[in-house]
Amino acid sequence: MAERPTSQPRVSLVVRTQGRRLRLLERALASIRRQCEPSVEAIIVEDGSSEAGALVEAMNANGSVMFRELPIAASGRCVAGNRGLEASRGEFVGFLDEDDELLPDHVSRLAAALDATPGVDLVYARANEVVCGGLVSDEVREPETLPPGQLVPFSRTALWRHNQFPIQAALFRRSLFEREGGFDPAIQLLEDWDLWIRYSACADFLAIDAVTSLFRSPREPSLIEARVREHRPWMDVLRLKHRDLIAPHRFEDVVQPPPPPPQTPTFRQALGIGRRALARKLGLGGKQ
Repeated sequence: MAERPTSQPRVSLVVRTQGRRLRLLERALASIRRQCEPSVEAIIVEDGSSEAGALVEAMNANGSVMFRELPIAASGRCVAGNRGLEASRGEFVGFLDEDDELLPDHVSRLAAALDATPGVDLVYARANEVVCGGLVSDEVREPETLPPGQLVPFSRTALWRHNQFPIQAALFRRSLFEREGGFDPAIQLLEDWDLWIRYSACADFLAIDAVTSLFRSPREPSLIEARVREHRPWMDVLRLKHRDLIAPHRFEDVVQPPPPPPQTPTFRQALGIGRRALARKLGLGGKQ
């Protein structure tokens, strides 16, 4: 695909897709095009697909954002993310999954925070969770936006116990990727949490008290249960991988007991319930 000339972007956003949910992808890319920050590029990494070409061309027709299509052989989420990081040219880098969206001031707020704090390498903000049906089929329906939780100030020990922010909520210096590398291809799920744990071991993070993005989660109980089953083994893998960081800290020192879950918990609530049970099983803290 021919790319129009563009100056060096200040911010690069990596979008991973398999080209199966083009309606959601279009909404995600449109949210990038609406960014207030004038110097942004979006790198759309198609993992085993080339279905998004026409959509990328259409996005390039208007606006200042440069959309770049990068089709690759089917390689998985981590490889796709790393290819996007390698292709990025901005001083700052972030991610946006195809079923998530950025609010217009997301990039400008987080980039300004990085400019103002030279000693910080990653900034993250709060995000709205949108519970909806039809995520798998690309026919999103009955959306329900949950109120964002309170700002969680950055804590390494808390982050090493549970992921404090979704992947699209963060923006970081590309130099951090250059020093520490990208995703671990051996991690098939929770790869963003693994990346944040590794980065936090050598860099400072900063939390911004603003809602700048949204992420979608399934409404259907069967999909919630399936996701929890898929994620639980990888929580075990990450705790084992980073046991030298986790071992010195008691689980209850960094995680407060949650309120009783609703009758049908959201994916994140259900995963949290499983995480606490797993921690007790592994002897990482918590009372029997």
